[in-house]
Amino acid sequence: MSKWMKIAALALAASFAFAPAGFAAKAKKPVKKPAVKVPVKPAPHIVLGTTQLSGENAKFGLTYTLGKSDPLNVIIRSAEYTIDPVKIGEDTYLPNAEEKLLVLHLTYHNPQKAERFVRWDTFVFTVVDPQSQNHDGLMALGSEQSKETAAMNMKPAQKVDFYGVMTVPAKAEMPKLMIKSSDDFVLRYDLKDKEGINKVKPLPVAYADPADPSGYTALEKIKGAAGTSYPVGMFSFKFDKAELSSATKMGDSELSEGEKFYVVTISLKNISAVEQFFRWDVIETNLVDSDGIALGGASDLFQSSKDKSFSSNISTGQELTLRYIFKVTEDTDIKTFTATAAGGGRTFEFDVK
Repeated sequence: MSKWMKIAALALAASFAFAPAGFAAKAKKPVKKPAVKVPVKPAPHIVLGTTQLSGENAKFGLTYTLGKSDPLNVIIRSAEYTIDPVKIGEDTYLPNAEEKLLVLHLTYHNPQKAERFVRWDTFVFTVVDPQSQNHDGLMALGSEQSKETAAMNMKPAQKVDFYGVMTVPAKAEMPKLMIKSSDDFVLRYDLKDKEGINKVKPLPVAYADPADPSGYTALEKIKGAAGTSYPVGMFSFKFDKAELSSATKMGDSELSEGEKFYVVTISLKNISAVEQFFRWDVIETNLVDSDGIALGGASDLFQSSKDKSFSSNISTGQELTLRYIFKVTEDTDIKTFTATAAGGGRTFEFDVK
C-alpha cells in the first residue's frame, strides 16, 4: 500500500472513531419521568343552618334550668295521649278525626330572687312526628289545681304544677319532644328511649287502632256500646236505645205512604267549660242499613217527653235525654246509627240491629 493510501485509511478510521453514536446507530431518546400530580383540595361543603342548637338530652321527672338571663326550672312529670276534650279555663280543646292530643304535666320552679312571669308561650314546645314534621306550640297552659288558664307571676322559690295541651297526628307514636328557651337552649326528650323513662301513656283501648299494638294510633271511626258515654264534639254522648214508632205524626213531621218513624234516644251532657247551643244538626247523625247504604240524617230532634223540636242552650255540666227522629221505609233493615262531631270530628258507630 502506498504511503498516501495508508494516510487516507488512517484518517477514515479516525473519523469513524470520533463520530457521534447516531452516525452508526439510531440514538435512544431519554426516558421522561412522569409529572408529579399535586392533589387539588375540593371546595368546602358549606350548608347554612344545620348547626344544632345547644342543649341536652332530657328525662321525665328530672329538673332542668332554661334561660340564662331569666332562668326558670322545668320538670315534665308525665304525659299522655287522648281524644277526649281538654278544658283549660274557659276554653275546651278537642282534636279532629286526623289528630290526637298530647297532654303534658309540668312543674315550673322560679329559682330567682325576683318574680318570674309564666304563661303558655314562656317556652317553645315542639313535637317531631315519625315523618320528621314539626308540630309547634302549646295551645294553652293551665293550673293543675284550679284548671284555670295560667298567666301569672311566680314568686321567688315558688313551684307550681301545670298542664299543657298540644295537637299531634292521630297515627303512630311521636318520637321526639323539644322545649326551647328564649336563648335557644333546647331540652330534647326521646319519647322512644330504651329505658322507658320518657314513655307517654297510650290511648284508652276503646279509642286505639288494634292494628297498631303500641296503642298510639287513634281510630277515626270508633265502635260504640249502648249505655257508654263518648266524647262527640263538646258533649258527652250516650246511645240509649233505638226503635220503630207506631206514630203517624211526630211534631211537625208527617209520614208518606210506606214510611215509619225510627227513633234514637240519647243522653247528652255539655262537658265544655261554657254554655253550648244544641239542636238536631249540631252533631251529624246517620242510619246505615244492612246492605251498608247510608240513609241520611235525622229530620228532627225532640225532648224525651215532648213531640216538639228541641233547640236550646245547654249549660256546662247539664245533662238531657233527647230523641232523634228519622223517616225510613217500612221494609228497611237498620244496622247502625252513627254520630259525628261537626267540622271533621270522629265518628262513633252504634249497632242497632
